[in-house]
Amino acid sequence: MAKKYQKARNRNQRRGKGDLSFEAFLEKEKKSCDSIKKWKAYYYLLPLVIIAAAVGITFLLEGFDGPSDVMIFVGIQFVIQYLLMSGLWKIADKGALERKEWIEGQQKERKEVGQKSGEVSD
Repeated sequence: MAKKYQKARNRNQRRGKGDLSFEAFLEKEKKSCDSIKKWKAYYYLLPLVIIAAAVGITFLLEGFDGPSDVMIFVGIQFVIQYLLMSGLWKIADKGALERKEWIEGQQKERKEVGQKSGEVSD
């Protein structure tokens, strides 16, 4: 996260936005973690789009002998892609959760340090 903070800080300075405080960086990362929850639907809708495209292309190439072939193809695609996408969603969600916990720990730590040193904090 230190490297990511340094990159974000350098990017802000290059763009002329001034220096990026660590607290602002933490807030930005926290919002990023929260926005990952909004992507869950895409993880489960994307396989439908892929399956529809695959069936359409296979129809155009005359790759199905009958309706049973279509059903078997769709069934296999459905199972494999949903297992894959649900696994990817779990990984993404777990990563976001761990990052959010780290951010909250950093914010709590900074708040405690600020209170011990007599600084006024929000």
